[in-house]
This record gives sequence, C-alpha cells and structure tokens, in this order.
Amino acid sequence: MVKRKDAVATAWDILVGVVESAIFALAGSPGLRTVLRRMYDIDPHHSPAVSFTDQLNGLVTKAQREGSLRSGIIGADLALMMFSLGGMVGRPTEFESGLMRRQLVIFIDGLHVDGACSKLPDSSMDAAEFHAFVHRSNAPHA
Repeated sequence: MVKRKDAVATAWDILVGVVESAIFALAGSPGLRTVLRRMYDIDPHHSPAVSFTDQLNGLVTKAQREGSLRSGIIGADLALMMFSLGGMVGRPTEFESGLMRRQLVIFIDGLHVDGACSKLPDSSMDAAEFHAFVHRSNAPHA
C-alpha cells in the first residue's frame, strides 16, 4: 500500500495499515485459524476478538468522520475480510504475497468514499496459478 511521507497519518492511513498488517500476520500464522476454531468449540462464548473489533469500529468511525471511508462499513466487515484474505494461503511465497496485495488494493478501493481506483500491482495470475494458489497446503512450495 502507498504510504504518505512527511504527513500526519490520517484515520484512513491507519485503517489501511492495520488491515494490511493483520492480513499478512494471519497468513504467516496458518495454525491460528485452527486454534481459534478449537477455542470456539471448547467455549462458544469466549470472544477474544471483541476488543479488536471494538478498536476497528473506533477507527472506522474516525475514518468516516474525516470523509475517507464510505458509510455503512463496520469493523466486522474489515475483520471478516482480513480473515478471508489472510486465510487463503498459509505462509505465502513472494509470488503469493503479490497476489494477496493485488486483492487488498481491490478491496481497499471499494472502501474509499470517492471510489477512486488505485493502480493494481502487477501480480495477476492465470488459471493454473489460481488453481495452485487456492489448493495448495499451508506450507509454501519448495
């Protein structure tokens, strides 16, 4: 994601940074989803993500007030997207990280209030690469 230099970070900048960081943290720890699922199976009322979602909601409110984030978005929307994209492939290779960044740019553009489209990273994939990306195990290919 493009970061502005020599400027005070806006709520939008912080939101984008949090989303990107969370996606790659989740992708780098593929067992985390399994642990979270198991914790839910043990205690369905245990909700460790509530504080994170509350923080996201605060950030969402700030970004909407500054006029950068479209209305109607809530923290849970961001959390679901983070888990969706971050859980697609565990321990992504450099190529796969590029594919994930491309999807992230598309998602982030959809969140921005003005609907402006960013230049997409040059990380498109063909059908065979798509198949390998979504069907491989959680360890990168050697």
